[in-house]
Amino acid sequence: MKSTVIAFLFLALLAHGQKMQLGKVIMDELQQKFHPKDTSAAGAVLFSKGKTTFRFDRDKESFRAVHEFVIKIKIYKKEGLDLANYEIPYYVGYKDLQPETLKVEDAATYNIADGKIKRTKVNSGAVFQEKVNESWKTAIVVFPDARIGSVIEFKYTIQSENIHAFPTFRFQRPIPVDQVEYVTEIPVSYQYKVLTNGLFPIDTKVSMKSGGEYYENQYGQTSRLSYNVKICTHTASNLPAIKSEDFVDNPENYSAAVEYELELIQFPNVPVRNFSQTWEGLTQTIFKDNDFGGQLNKNAFFLGQLKNLVNGIEDRQERLSRVFTFVQDRMNWNGRNGFFAKDGIEKAWANQSGNVADINLLLVAMLNMAGIPTNPVLISTVDHGVPNYPNQTAFNYVIACATIGDKKILLDATNKYTVPGVLPLKLHNWSGRLVRQDGSSEEMSMSNPNLSKKFHSLVCDVRPDGTLSGKSRTQMSELAGFEYRDRYSGMSMENYAEALEGRYDGIRIENYTVVNEKRSAEPVIETFDFISDKHSEIIGDRIYIDPMLFFTTHASPFVSDDRLMPIFFGYPRQVRYIISLKIPKGYAVESIPEAINITTGENVVNFRIASQSAGESVAISATYETGQMLVNQAFYPRVKDFFARMVAKEQQKIVLKKI
Repeated sequence: MKSTVIAFLFLALLAHGQKMQLGKVIMDELQQKFHPKDTSAAGAVLFSKGKTTFRFDRDKESFRAVHEFVIKIKIYKKEGLDLANYEIPYYVGYKDLQPETLKVEDAATYNIADGKIKRTKVNSGAVFQEKVNESWKTAIVVFPDARIGSVIEFKYTIQSENIHAFPTFRFQRPIPVDQVEYVTEIPVSYQYKVLTNGLFPIDTKVSMKSGGEYYENQYGQTSRLSYNVKICTHTASNLPAIKSEDFVDNPENYSAAVEYELELIQFPNVPVRNFSQTWEGLTQTIFKDNDFGGQLNKNAFFLGQLKNLVNGIEDRQERLSRVFTFVQDRMNWNGRNGFFAKDGIEKAWANQSGNVADINLLLVAMLNMAGIPTNPVLISTVDHGVPNYPNQTAFNYVIACATIGDKKILLDATNKYTVPGVLPLKLHNWSGRLVRQDGSSEEMSMSNPNLSKKFHSLVCDVRPDGTLSGKSRTQMSELAGFEYRDRYSGMSMENYAEALEGRYDGIRIENYTVVNEKRSAEPVIETFDFISDKHSEIIGDRIYIDPMLFFTTHASPFVSDDRLMPIFFGYPRQVRYIISLKIPKGYAVESIPEAINITTGENVVNFRIASQSAGESVAISATYETGQMLVNQAFYPRVKDFFARMVAKEQQKIVLKKI
């Protein structure tokens, strides 16, 4: 034990004492078998260092941002070999600026060979550029000779004309980070709002220095531009890995990070240029763009078909449904997100294909022409993260919001299984911005207020040998129905029934049928016959039966002593169970679980169960409900206690005694 502590302290001091420089890999790093603070880690960032400076562009007479990053990574386990294919995203989707440029250098893999440190250089051919979408590219750096125990390191530089917002600098990663530093050196005339994010502290120090650079002027002479520089140094150390806990929307929403937003430019004897942007100002800027607001007034190309579609239909809800279904059926999403139309709604209409904006801005335009007031809503998908401040990269999706009376109905026509008022779960991300026809906006909650319901009804015979057989009927409405359609509609009934057998503890399913599995506002209804020998047990002269049968919750998803991230339940839902058991002849009911109502309070999560016996049957009724999308981690002890009690209750048995 004493030697372990000494070794730990030695490694910690060694890491602390090393400078964050490339080419300084030492034998102790290569010989290290596991991370001293997280032995489960597949790898670790030994250090990560970033620096943002400004460089004067003489041709454009303006500054551009230069972002330099160096990183050293240790691979501990086989699962960590993926780190040797390192992805670097950079932005190319600017409308009025040049795309960002990326340069990778000093990339190498280090191993021990014949008792010495062997360095294997990454050649330029091992850096692959890939287009992710219209806005982003990714460079993949492939490190040769990477193996368990390797150390990899590299440097990359991103040059950008965008000085309004810097790339988010992430201090935390899915693996532990030993040391991290981000430095910005910015001329004092440029003032930024600095936003820190996450659950772990970041230390920040500010200092000043004189700066400047030489450049060639218009006469071919060397001139010097002098200015004072503000230096901000952000540091942190020993950051744990951001690990995905159960019931989390996007872990990166809670990881330690720093973001920079330009507030103003103030040169001597020149009026101040204020860039501090509100959400209202941002949406007005977006609306003025021809690829957003400019698309909403285009309608000549669809007027004839629209008139035929809604002619004679006075009911506004019916009009909405007809137009929505028409667009949904005709248009095919090309898999690309975005809130600016790529092809334009007219060309997309002709091609019957487009990105998210092409399709949903078309829907907005068509609904307005059909006499239904409709506005676009800018949102960020769950995997894109939660917007922290107003900037165009905060959003990556647009949907439609139709108004009928005092009711607002959200619509996404890119998915073949949505219906009015029901959005895919990937869009349930805190809040969006509804943009009106004049460019003004308002915040709009993306939490679904409607209760999605799933209702299970089972009739079951208990045989003398303990086998259970019966019929199951499940009805799924709202988001529950959509999720079934979206996930399983392309699957054959045979394959789905087989998957269902695995999900339900290995029961045997026969005569599986489903109704309304295609797009519909009606609930999905599935039925099947089942046989199970896994949810009851004979001991002596008694049969012990799981009251919830194959719906029994065997373990709580919340077992940790504490919780780092908020708890994401997704959407309000209710799951009801009505189970009727017919007991075999020669047996009588000895005991049944007592009724109980378990709740966390504050409409977060509730569970109630009741049972009764009458003659030759036992009836179980249970209901599970969640009422919140996102719950603060401070509420975790109540949630943990709730699930522990619910699991314990579901483990109580129905006991039949032989008579």
